[in-house]
Amino acid sequence: MFNLEDAETKIFAIKPFQGRYLGFFTANKKFVICEAYVKQTQKPGRRERNLLKSAIARKKDYVNRTQGGTYYEKAQEE
Repeated sequence: MFNLEDAETKIFAIKPFQGRYLGFFTANKKFVICEAYVKQTQKPGRRERNLLKSAIARKKDYVNRTQGGTYYEKAQEE
């Protein structure tokens, strides 16, 4: 089951049983998982909000690296 967690940045949650996987879809329709946790309470707590913020930051980093052509860091030459 997919659930839209943040409409502005289009972060989704996959919810199999008690596990939650936060991630986003790429331009070529792949799903990138940014965070994973086990749901412990009905109400979203501070931990879940912090994980959502982290997923948003990871998505921005991914988009910047793929658009900038620096997805992988270059190996340091000695």
